[in-house]
Amino acid sequence: MLKIIVVDSEKPEKATVKMIESCGFRVSIARTGKAALKLFGEADFDLILLDMFLPDCMGYELIPDFRKKNPDVRIISTTTYNTREIETNSRALGVTYYMSKPFRSETLKSLLKHMARQIDRRVGAAGRNQGGENATHSTRRLR
Repeated sequence: MLKIIVVDSEKPEKATVKMIESCGFRVSIARTGKAALKLFGEADFDLILLDMFLPDCMGYELIPDFRKKNPDVRIISTTTYNTREIETNSRALGVTYYMSKPFRSETLKSLLKHMARQIDRRVGAAGRNQGGENATHSTRRLR
């Protein structure tokens, strides 16, 4: 199963978490940048749903640390306060997709399914090339 961290100062609704799980992801939640970095350092994740405004930092400030550990991690940045500067900074740091809040649940679901297919192809090809197996990890929530 693929792993995603939802990094948002607002707790995601249960329906949103279930929808993300229905797309093939095991969900972990971090409410601060510090918690996200800690969680990301403890396990391998395939995707990050990253809010740009966190209580302790700007979300895009975390991207270089995520990329240092896993250059291939997919990052979807989200924000309620869309500005050209935030979008430019996020894209320059290599976000995979940039979304303004609020967004429709169906839009996120479609995007997550697309990302899951891309990740499955990449991981499957890497596993075949290296003869390895894909690991699974437990779900944890940090605040």
